[in-house]
Amino acid sequence: MAKYLLKIVPEDLFKKFSENSYQSTVFTSPNFINLFDYSAKYWMFYKGDEEVCGWPICLKKETDEHYYPDFFYYFGPVWSKKFFLSPEHSWLSLSTNVYSEYIDKFSNLYKNYNFQLHPTLKDVRIFSWHNYGTTKKKFTISPKYTAIIKDLEKKTGKIILSSNQTLIWDTLKQINFKNEVAGYGELFNN
Repeated sequence: MAKYLLKIVPEDLFKKFSENSYQSTVFTSPNFINLFDYSAKYWMFYKGDEEVCGWPICLKKETDEHYYPDFFYYFGPVWSKKFFLSPEHSWLSLSTNVYSEYIDKFSNLYKNYNFQLHPTLKDVRIFSWHNYGTTKKKFTISPKYTAIIKDLEKKTGKIILSSNQTLIWDTLKQINFKNEVAGYGELFNN
């Protein structure tokens, strides 16, 4: 058997897998997805015979185009607990391989695709590195939750801005608020 394999799996297999993942939410549950008028595909990445990472994708039924459902949160990859709890050096290597396979597959199948990482998945380097140094299309990384911005800035080495964060910052500047605001990223240190 191949060392790595990425394929579409039956809904019941994905459901069983995702129920035992730290990243599983109601929004990644096939039972919930089936309540809507989407065509769902459930992808699974294998290392040998072991399930490593699943990723649900919704498609518009009439066009088969990727569709990120409105008001779905943390709709993206879900990892096996075993692999998610790997030591950091192993995690970086494995997650880079897994995400690279998904990126290649999804880029070939879908003109555009969106996803939202669960807060436990803070390392976004592979998405920053994708097509680095080329003129090819790159990912747009848009953090939405200010609670993890400080961690993202530390990991990426870049100042991260979210819409909520900039609205708060602007409001505080307008009222001449001078006290320290800790935990919301580098923007509040300026």
